[in-house]
Amino acid sequence: MNWKNILLAIAATLLFAAPGFADTISFSDRGPDKFHWPGYEADYWHRGENSQDVLTLPDITGGSVQIDDNNVVTSISFNYQLDDSLYRNSSQLKNGGWGTPNYQSSFDSIGVGDIFIDIDPTDNLSQNTWDYVISSMGPGVNNGEMGLYALSDFGYDDSWRYEDGYRDNQPVAVDWSKIDPVSATLLATIDTPDLVLPKKGESASVNWDITYGSDNDEKMVLAGDTVIAWGVTCGNDTLYQHFTLPNPEPGTWALLALGLGTLALVRRRRLQ
Repeated sequence: MNWKNILLAIAATLLFAAPGFADTISFSDRGPDKFHWPGYEADYWHRGENSQDVLTLPDITGGSVQIDDNNVVTSISFNYQLDDSLYRNSSQLKNGGWGTPNYQSSFDSIGVGDIFIDIDPTDNLSQNTWDYVISSMGPGVNNGEMGLYALSDFGYDDSWRYEDGYRDNQPVAVDWSKIDPVSATLLATIDTPDLVLPKKGESASVNWDITYGSDNDEKMVLAGDTVIAWGVTCGNDTLYQHFTLPNPEPGTWALLALGLGTLALVRRRRLQ
Protein backbone atom coordinates (compact mmCIF):
# COMPACT_ATOMS: atom_id res chain seq x y z
CA MET A 1 0.00 0.00 0.00
CA ASN A 2 1.47 3.38 -0.99
CA TRP A 3 1.54 6.46 1.26
CA LYS A 4 -1.41 8.10 -0.47
CA ASN A 5 -3.69 5.18 0.27
CA ILE A 6 -2.43 4.98 3.85
CA LEU A 7 -3.11 8.68 4.43
CA LEU A 8 -6.55 8.42 2.83
CA ALA A 9 -7.39 5.51 5.11
CA ILE A 10 -6.23 7.48 8.17
CA ALA A 11 -8.25 10.54 7.13
CA ALA A 12 -11.40 8.47 6.59
CA THR A 13 -10.97 6.79 9.97
CA LEU A 14 -10.56 10.12 11.77
CA LEU A 15 -13.49 11.78 10.04
CA PHE A 16 -15.87 8.91 10.68
CA ALA A 17 -14.59 8.52 14.23
CA ALA A 18 -15.53 12.11 15.00
CA PRO A 19 -19.07 11.81 16.41
CA GLY A 20 -21.88 13.87 14.96
CA PHE A 21 -23.13 16.89 16.85
CA ALA A 22 -26.59 15.41 17.45
CA ASP A 23 -27.40 15.68 21.10
CA THR A 24 -30.02 15.34 23.82
CA ILE A 25 -30.56 18.47 25.90
CA SER A 26 -32.01 17.73 29.33
CA PHE A 27 -33.65 20.15 31.76
CA SER A 28 -35.41 19.95 35.12
CA ASP A 29 -38.45 21.57 36.67
CA ARG A 30 -36.38 23.47 39.20
CA GLY A 31 -35.24 27.04 39.78
CA PRO A 32 -37.13 30.29 40.34
CA ASP A 33 -39.75 29.61 37.64
CA LYS A 34 -40.84 26.19 38.88
CA PHE A 35 -44.00 27.58 40.51
CA HIS A 36 -45.48 29.22 37.42
CA TRP A 37 -44.43 30.98 34.25
CA PRO A 38 -42.79 34.32 35.14
CA GLY A 39 -45.31 37.14 35.03
CA TYR A 40 -48.33 34.82 35.35
CA GLU A 41 -48.98 34.70 39.07
CA ALA A 42 -52.41 33.57 40.19
CA ASP A 43 -54.87 36.23 41.25
CA TYR A 44 -55.41 37.39 44.84
CA TRP A 45 -57.85 34.66 45.80
CA HIS A 46 -55.40 32.01 44.60
CA ARG A 47 -52.26 33.65 45.97
CA GLY A 48 -51.19 30.47 47.79
CA GLU A 49 -50.67 28.80 44.44
CA ASN A 50 -47.84 31.21 43.62
CA SER A 51 -45.55 29.41 46.08
CA GLN A 52 -46.45 25.79 45.24
CA ASP A 53 -44.68 23.84 42.53
CA VAL A 54 -47.25 21.04 42.32
CA LEU A 55 -50.90 21.40 43.27
CA THR A 56 -52.18 17.88 42.58
CA LEU A 57 -51.40 15.38 39.81
CA PRO A 58 -48.97 15.03 38.09
CA ASP A 59 -45.58 16.25 39.33
CA ILE A 60 -43.54 17.34 36.29
CA THR A 61 -39.87 16.72 37.04
CA GLY A 62 -38.18 17.80 33.79
CA GLY A 63 -37.68 16.70 30.23
CA SER A 64 -35.41 16.68 27.21
CA VAL A 65 -35.11 17.88 23.61
CA GLN A 66 -33.44 15.74 20.96
CA ILE A 67 -31.66 17.60 18.12
CA ASP A 68 -29.81 16.37 15.05
CA ASP A 69 -26.44 17.62 13.80
CA ASN A 70 -28.16 20.66 12.22
CA ASN A 71 -29.84 21.62 15.53
CA VAL A 72 -33.21 20.52 14.14
CA VAL A 73 -35.55 19.32 16.90
CA THR A 74 -36.57 15.70 16.32
CA SER A 75 -38.18 14.86 19.66
CA ILE A 76 -39.46 16.50 22.87
CA SER A 77 -40.32 14.66 26.06
CA PHE A 78 -41.39 15.54 29.59
CA ASN A 79 -41.03 13.41 32.70
CA TYR A 80 -43.51 13.26 35.55
CA GLN A 81 -44.29 11.22 38.62
CA LEU A 82 -47.14 10.43 40.98
CA ASP A 83 -46.81 12.16 44.32
CA ASP A 84 -49.21 10.47 46.72
CA SER A 85 -48.76 13.00 49.51
CA LEU A 86 -49.64 15.97 47.30
CA TYR A 87 -52.79 14.34 46.06
CA ARG A 88 -53.85 12.95 49.41
CA ASN A 89 -53.31 16.25 51.22
CA SER A 90 -54.90 18.49 48.62
CA SER A 91 -57.66 20.80 49.84
CA GLN A 92 -60.18 19.23 47.47
CA LEU A 93 -59.71 15.79 48.96
CA LYS A 94 -59.83 16.98 52.56
CA ASN A 95 -62.73 19.41 52.14
CA GLY A 96 -64.68 17.32 49.68
CA GLY A 97 -64.33 14.10 51.62
CA TRP A 98 -63.55 12.05 48.55
CA GLY A 99 -61.76 9.41 50.57
CA THR A 100 -59.27 7.24 48.68
CA PRO A 101 -58.39 9.03 45.44
CA ASN A 102 -59.00 7.33 42.11
CA TYR A 103 -55.70 8.05 40.38
CA GLN A 104 -56.67 6.60 37.00
CA SER A 105 -59.88 8.63 36.87
CA SER A 106 -57.90 11.76 37.66
CA PHE A 107 -55.37 11.05 34.93
CA ASP A 108 -58.12 10.39 32.42
CA SER A 109 -59.45 13.91 33.01
CA ILE A 110 -56.04 15.59 32.46
CA GLY A 111 -54.69 16.34 29.01
CA VAL A 112 -51.39 17.55 27.64
CA GLY A 113 -51.17 21.29 27.13
CA ASP A 114 -49.47 23.03 24.21
CA ILE A 115 -45.67 23.27 24.09
CA PHE A 116 -44.29 26.79 23.68
CA ILE A 117 -40.74 27.48 22.45
CA ASP A 118 -38.94 30.83 22.26
CA ILE A 119 -35.56 31.07 20.53
CA ASP A 120 -33.11 33.63 21.95
CA PRO A 121 -35.56 35.39 24.32
CA THR A 122 -34.89 38.78 25.90
CA ASP A 123 -35.00 39.67 29.59
CA ASN A 124 -38.09 41.82 28.95
CA LEU A 125 -40.99 39.37 28.97
CA SER A 126 -43.38 41.87 27.36
CA GLN A 127 -41.17 42.00 24.26
CA ASN A 128 -40.81 38.27 23.81
CA THR A 129 -42.71 36.21 21.25
CA TRP A 130 -43.09 32.47 20.88
CA ASP A 131 -41.31 31.18 17.78
CA TYR A 132 -42.82 27.70 17.74
CA VAL A 133 -45.72 25.91 19.33
CA ILE A 134 -47.02 22.34 19.32
CA SER A 135 -50.79 22.67 19.57
CA SER A 136 -53.85 20.45 19.22
CA MET A 137 -56.24 23.21 18.15
CA GLY A 138 -54.45 24.82 15.20
CA PRO A 139 -55.34 24.78 11.51
CA GLY A 140 -54.55 21.77 9.38
CA VAL A 141 -54.61 19.07 12.06
CA ASN A 142 -57.16 16.32 12.60
CA ASN A 143 -58.71 14.99 15.78
CA GLY A 144 -56.09 13.13 17.78
CA GLU A 145 -53.23 15.13 16.27
CA MET A 146 -51.12 18.09 17.29
CA GLY A 147 -49.40 20.44 14.89
CA LEU A 148 -45.92 21.93 15.09
CA TYR A 149 -46.22 25.55 13.96
CA ALA A 150 -43.72 28.29 13.26
CA LEU A 151 -45.23 31.54 14.53
CA SER A 152 -44.65 35.19 13.81
CA ASP A 153 -45.64 38.01 16.16
CA PHE A 154 -47.26 35.77 18.77
CA GLY A 155 -46.69 37.30 22.21
CA TYR A 156 -46.57 35.54 25.55
CA ASP A 157 -49.97 37.03 26.40
CA ASP A 158 -51.66 35.64 23.27
CA SER A 159 -52.43 32.34 24.94
CA TRP A 160 -55.46 30.73 26.47
CA ARG A 161 -55.36 30.50 30.26
CA TYR A 162 -57.01 28.22 32.73
CA GLU A 163 -59.12 30.81 34.50
CA ASP A 164 -61.08 28.83 37.07
CA GLY A 165 -58.95 26.02 38.37
CA TYR A 166 -56.07 25.18 40.62
CA ARG A 167 -53.60 27.60 39.01
CA ASP A 168 -55.55 30.59 37.74
CA ASN A 169 -53.99 32.76 35.04
CA GLN A 170 -51.60 30.04 33.86
CA PRO A 171 -51.28 29.74 30.04
CA VAL A 172 -51.88 26.20 28.85
CA ALA A 173 -52.66 26.54 25.13
CA VAL A 174 -52.60 28.85 22.14
CA ASP A 175 -55.55 31.19 21.77
CA TRP A 176 -55.98 30.74 18.03
CA SER A 177 -58.57 33.52 17.90
CA LYS A 178 -55.66 35.95 18.43
CA ILE A 179 -53.55 34.57 15.56
CA ASP A 180 -53.73 35.53 11.92
CA PRO A 181 -53.69 32.14 10.12
CA VAL A 182 -51.15 33.54 7.68
CA SER A 183 -48.67 34.02 10.53
CA ALA A 184 -48.74 30.32 11.54
CA THR A 185 -46.91 27.82 9.34
CA LEU A 186 -47.61 24.13 9.90
CA LEU A 187 -44.27 22.28 9.88
CA ALA A 188 -45.35 18.78 10.96
CA THR A 189 -48.23 16.82 12.46
CA ILE A 190 -47.75 14.63 15.53
CA ASP A 191 -50.03 12.09 17.18
CA THR A 192 -51.33 13.49 20.46
CA PRO A 193 -49.65 11.56 23.28
CA ASP A 194 -51.48 10.34 26.37
CA LEU A 195 -50.49 10.81 29.98
CA VAL A 196 -49.89 7.33 31.32
CA LEU A 197 -50.48 6.67 35.00
CA PRO A 198 -47.09 5.78 36.52
CA LYS A 199 -46.71 3.17 39.18
CA LYS A 200 -46.14 4.40 42.70
CA GLY A 201 -42.52 5.33 43.25
CA GLU A 202 -41.80 5.36 39.53
CA SER A 203 -41.78 8.03 36.84
CA ALA A 204 -43.25 8.17 33.37
CA SER A 205 -42.74 10.31 30.29
CA VAL A 206 -44.83 11.83 27.52
CA ASN A 207 -43.18 12.12 24.12
CA TRP A 208 -43.60 14.04 20.88
CA ASP A 209 -41.59 12.47 18.01
CA ILE A 210 -41.39 14.91 15.10
CA THR A 211 -41.21 13.78 11.47
CA TYR A 212 -40.83 16.51 8.89
CA GLY A 213 -41.63 16.42 5.19
CA SER A 214 -38.96 16.86 2.54
CA ASP A 215 -35.46 18.11 3.30
CA ASN A 216 -36.40 21.47 1.79
CA ASP A 217 -39.28 22.07 4.20
CA GLU A 218 -38.94 24.50 7.10
CA LYS A 219 -38.04 22.88 10.40
CA MET A 220 -37.79 23.85 14.06
CA VAL A 221 -34.15 24.82 14.51
CA LEU A 222 -32.67 25.81 17.87
CA ALA A 223 -30.04 28.52 18.28
CA GLY A 224 -28.38 29.88 21.39
CA ASP A 225 -30.56 30.34 24.45
CA THR A 226 -34.02 28.75 24.33
CA VAL A 227 -37.10 28.83 26.56
CA ILE A 228 -39.41 25.83 26.61
CA ALA A 229 -42.73 26.02 28.47
CA TRP A 230 -45.39 23.39 29.03
CA GLY A 231 -48.05 22.24 31.45
CA VAL A 232 -51.03 19.96 31.81
CA THR A 233 -54.38 21.37 30.74
CA CYS A 234 -55.64 22.13 34.25
CA GLY A 235 -52.42 23.83 35.36
CA ASN A 236 -51.76 21.38 38.22
CA ASP A 237 -48.07 21.64 37.38
CA THR A 238 -46.16 23.63 34.78
CA LEU A 239 -42.63 23.84 33.42
CA TYR A 240 -40.77 26.93 32.20
CA GLN A 241 -37.05 26.44 31.60
CA HIS A 242 -34.09 28.02 29.82
CA PHE A 243 -31.41 25.91 28.17
CA THR A 244 -28.46 26.59 25.88
CA LEU A 245 -27.26 24.49 22.98
CA PRO A 246 -24.24 22.41 23.97
CA ASN A 247 -20.91 23.02 22.25
CA PRO A 248 -19.16 20.06 20.60
CA GLU A 249 -16.52 18.44 22.80
CA PRO A 250 -12.94 19.61 22.15
CA GLY A 251 -12.02 16.06 21.16
CA THR A 252 -14.63 16.17 18.41
CA TRP A 253 -13.09 19.28 16.90
CA ALA A 254 -9.60 17.79 17.26
CA LEU A 255 -10.54 14.63 15.37
CA LEU A 256 -12.25 16.63 12.66
CA ALA A 257 -9.29 18.98 12.27
CA LEU A 258 -6.83 16.07 12.16
CA GLY A 259 -8.86 14.29 9.51
CA LEU A 260 -9.11 17.41 7.34
CA GLY A 261 -5.38 18.04 7.82
CA THR A 262 -4.60 14.54 6.65
CA LEU A 263 -6.70 15.07 3.52
CA ALA A 264 -4.85 18.31 2.87
CA LEU A 265 -1.54 16.47 3.16
CA VAL A 266 -2.72 13.87 0.66
CA ARG A 267 -3.67 16.62 -1.78
CA ARG A 268 -0.32 18.34 -1.31
CA ARG A 269 1.57 15.11 -2.04
CA ARG A 270 -0.56 14.56 -5.12
CA LEU A 271 0.27 18.05 -6.44
CA GLN A 272 3.98 17.40 -5.91
